[in-house]
Amino acid sequence: MVMRLQALLQHPDALPVVPEVAAPVTFEEALRRLDPPAILPYEGERQITLAKALDALGRPEALTILIGPEGGFTRPEVERAVSRGAQPVSLGPRILRSETAGIVAATLALARLGAFDPPSHSQGS
Repeated sequence: MVMRLQALLQHPDALPVVPEVAAPVTFEEALRRLDPPAILPYEGERQITLAKALDALGRPEALTILIGPEGGFTRPEVERAVSRGAQPVSLGPRILRSETAGIVAATLALARLGAFDPPSHSQGS
């Protein structure tokens, strides 16, 4: 699936901002590689939505999205990720499968950060 997403993102009609889709790694490796800002979709988060977290970040040059396994992250894993700079966020009331959570989170983030906005044209007189 990762290779398919990477191929789709390289298509000429793809987004002007091309997200990098990394291959799955262990949680320990993800924490070693973690470079904030980072968000962690977590079904236990009830207050901070993805939109609120992104609004607080402004327009970061890069953003890491940590996607957990089926069954989600454990509370101790979330706490460890938070200690490394990750922000737990809610993707809404539904529990998503891990293979769709990454796509949903990336799409919502790209939309919130303006990747789907039409190009601005200067007004000439």
